[in-house]
Amino acid sequence: MVPSQSDENDHRHAVTIFAAEKVTEQRNGGYFTVDEIPDLNERNLRAIDLIGHDSLGIICLEHTLIEAYEGQRRETRQASRLMERMEERFKEGLDRPGPYVLALDTGGVNHLRDREIDDAVDRIEKWVRRQNLPVPEVPPPIPNHVRGEPPDTPVLVTLFRLISIPDDGKFTVSFQRDESTVTPLRVDRIRRALSDKAGKLEISRTGEATTVLVFELNDYMLSGPGDVMSAVYEAAQSIEEPLPDHIIMIDVSSGDGSWMAYYTKIGSWWARGPKPMSH
Repeated sequence: MVPSQSDENDHRHAVTIFAAEKVTEQRNGGYFTVDEIPDLNERNLRAIDLIGHDSLGIICLEHTLIEAYEGQRRETRQASRLMERMEERFKEGLDRPGPYVLALDTGGVNHLRDREIDDAVDRIEKWVRRQNLPVPEVPPPIPNHVRGEPPDTPVLVTLFRLISIPDDGKFTVSFQRDESTVTPLRVDRIRRALSDKAGKLEISRTGEATTVLVFELNDYMLSGPGDVMSAVYEAAQSIEEPLPDHIIMIDVSSGDGSWMAYYTKIGSWWARGPKPMSH
């Protein structure tokens, strides 16, 4: 079912309020209270999403969903299909000790047609089962991974055999990508959003109000928080509009009740190597 406009609005404002509460928590402002929802009440294209306050003053917030770069939605869909089918093929695991991780290059996955997925899974499975990785040691005397590439495999893959842990022999799939290709696309998308939203927030500022830009991230698979935060910082260096006082990213990819808040900018401070701050 396609979400209704009302559902999308409810979700957007829930994410924005969540972000406001995290900003209030970060600056020890007590409790956040919603005062106004301008974009719903005014029907003004330049109206921001939320105005409220804590014990330290007014907070103005604007929400934006991080748009996919060109081809990202297809990458996500194809990569997910490959991951699910590969893990089903190897649900019994591989030779112990393990575990094993197969890293798939998402750039190659993006070029697979839907009708080629099954054949790709077959070829990768055959390649994996032909490999004879050594039992890993600490420190490793020889590499504990092997790389596969066309024509042996339909896309670039790397199979790792890790030090034994409770998931002995377990086989999982992860994703890798050529960041030199993806990063400019991601930065360009974020630069556009940042330029537009920063301007709206600055117009809305009254007195000593604190402005907050909320980036919503819902595709951790191919654009993790670290990737996005680096791109936000890079994009921010080339826009003319005054930057918001705070930039916070909310990762909602795990579903309701388990959102993660990442403080990207607080005043003049920027996160470079982010860690999740709270549930």
